[in-house]
Amino acid sequence: MPVAASGTDLAVNVYGNDAYDNAVAKGVVDMMHQLEKEVVRGVLNSTNSLGTSAQTRTMQGLRSYITTINSTVTASSFSTNPHLYIGNVWQSIYEQGGSPDTENWAIIAGTSFFRDISNLNDTKVEDSNQSELFKRIIRTYEGPLGRASVILSRVLSASELLLVPRERVKVVPLQGRSFNYTEMGVTGDNKKGLLTGEYTVEVHHPNAMARIVKA
Repeated sequence: MPVAASGTDLAVNVYGNDAYDNAVAKGVVDMMHQLEKEVVRGVLNSTNSLGTSAQTRTMQGLRSYITTINSTVTASSFSTNPHLYIGNVWQSIYEQGGSPDTENWAIIAGTSFFRDISNLNDTKVEDSNQSELFKRIIRTYEGPLGRASVILSRVLSASELLLVPRERVKVVPLQGRSFNYTEMGVTGDNKKGLLTGEYTVEVHHPNAMARIVKA
């Protein structure tokens, strides 16, 4: 990802204005977001996986590894009973050799499914008329076969979730290719730099992970 600022931007002496450093900081954040997208939903283009200044190098993401336990449900059915469908895929995970009771699990959910899970406690909310705070959210789900953190993900579609053990999914840089900034010097009336980084995702025993998606 290239970063640049013109001589005019660098010369403007306004408090709080540091156009170039701001561009570098924003670039690092953007690269983290791009990496998150690739880790979760990346699709490998084995024919041409070269990266450019406008497009990241492709890699196979977590979602594409999960093919054995891959359930399709109607969104209304999941909304009616999320506990049933999560329990079904967790049972399948157990039968595939997963260890729901000993591993550190996470439910990564799109917006609609995340709200459906939080609505599991809609009959248990108690409050007084004097309270100014209303809260209904589930950040940890526990069922007969395990316990999982519930994570809202903007990179998944609204009606989709992944059930994965954290220890078996690792995001690692290629050798010597962690996120890095390189100063490119001045070209014409511009100061330029380059943000680089190359990562891959290790997914161990994906047969014992699960995906639920809307029909």
